[in-house]
Amino acid sequence: MATHDLYGADGKQAKLVKRTLKPNQTTSLEYDNGTRRQIDQKGVEVRLFADGKKETRYPSGDGDKYIVIQSAKDGSKLQTNPDGSTITSYPSGNKVQRMANGIFISQYSDQSSLQVDPDGREIRKWPTGELEVSQPDGTIIRVDSNGVKRTTYANGVSIESNKDGSKVQTNSDGSQIELLPDQIKIVHNTDGTRLVCHPDGRKEKLSKAGFTLEIQSGDNPDSPSVIAETRNEPTGSIELLVSPSDEEIRRMIHKGQGQDLGSITADEASYADVLVADLIDIKRVIAAGGP
Repeated sequence: MATHDLYGADGKQAKLVKRTLKPNQTTSLEYDNGTRRQIDQKGVEVRLFADGKKETRYPSGDGDKYIVIQSAKDGSKLQTNPDGSTITSYPSGNKVQRMANGIFISQYSDQSSLQVDPDGREIRKWPTGELEVSQPDGTIIRVDSNGVKRTTYANGVSIESNKDGSKVQTNSDGSQIELLPDQIKIVHNTDGTRLVCHPDGRKEKLSKAGFTLEIQSGDNPDSPSVIAETRNEPTGSIELLVSPSDEEIRRMIHKGQGQDLGSITADEASYADVLVADLIDIKRVIAAGGP
């Protein structure tokens, strides 16, 4: 049994001055430096020191290894386990755990907690059910008390996931991709235009004012009225659609009205044939000075 704590301030080993065996078979030992020890039949040992500190040692069942709890006069306690992990408790109600694998867990009197992993990851929890995880790469995941999850990446992209299955991804350029519970996907571009993708494959390109600029039928994914490009996001490759240029729209609007804008291309004719009704509305908006 270790005797390092039975030395006096002068470095001399404390001398046993009294030994008593109590009726309950507890052994009581007293030393000349004021230290007292009590050892019961189960091997639990209590050490009382002259400065008021207390130490309780519980057999761990693993040879001569003990679970040691040290109590200070201010009410704080330090528990040291055989594997080297420790638990420190404070009178305020705060508690700090240091695991053998290097994880630190701080528990506070308000029931919140902070876990710090060896790789730098931090996990914060609140009694309201809120959770925040900060990853070493800068990714931050937050879950609020309603179960809404928000993930923010170091590149500025964020994704909000709701309990109803809907999601909103906000890109660093301000554009957004919205997934509704019915699996309709809406891409909000920075210029105010929107792309609505339906589960059956239909796609609509809407102007800032809400007018339809393009329609792609789910039965004709190779329609020449749609130009495709690819934008890479953290969740994968997302197909977006590019509307005709403003000049092409004006050429379609003025078709057949004697405007000398040059020959109409096959694509322009196709746009006009499909979007006549919508183009009339767009013309009215343009004539009124709108977008």
